Amino acid sequence: VRIDGTTVLHWAAQNGHHSCCEWLVDVGQIDINTPNNIKQTPLMYAVGSLETVSWFLSREECDIDLVDDERMSAFQHASQERSAVAVAVMDMLMRRASVGTVA
Repeated sequence: VRIDGTTVLHWAAQNGHHSCCEWLVDVGQIDINTPNNIKQTPLMYAVGSLETVSWFLSREECDIDLVDDERMSAFQHASQERSAVAVAVMDMLMRRASVGTVA
């Protein structure tokens, strides 16, 4: 853990290493929602990688509703990326959010 609270899981997520994320969570027993000092989660760091976000969303324990100190969710972090990947990530996040809603 760095002084700013960023973990190796944050860095693996940011760099698109979803297999490393899986190992860190399953074997290393790092909490998938662990925040850094400004409450950014590994999912928020992953928004530049479709495969990594997909892995996070496949995990039931991944909380997509968490917000950081600026009250930004992973969806809002993805919206700042302004890329085709970000649009796909936002779509995935919206689909995951709608699964829990009642019609």
